[in-house]
Amino acid sequence: MDDGNGPPTHYRHSLCGHHTRPVLTCAECSQPLRPEEVSAQPGQVLTAYLDFLRSEGEEVPEAGELAREAARYWGENRSEQG
Repeated sequence: MDDGNGPPTHYRHSLCGHHTRPVLTCAECSQPLRPEEVSAQPGQVLTAYLDFLRSEGEEVPEAGELAREAARYWGENRSEQG
């Protein structure tokens, strides 16, 4: 991407003055996060919506629509979820 000329943007850490690069770390153990060590898992809203769909025998929407429909479902049924 840099054609051998380096990155298009450099980041400077204002506290120490050094050039740096962003590093994503775990909020719990402070270890750097590597893509192969991280997985996404459904949260409370999505889990409740998927459970509802299964109980009704409904199909799960495509990924793009799933979050929107889960949020709508949660808004309409929040008090029942506890």
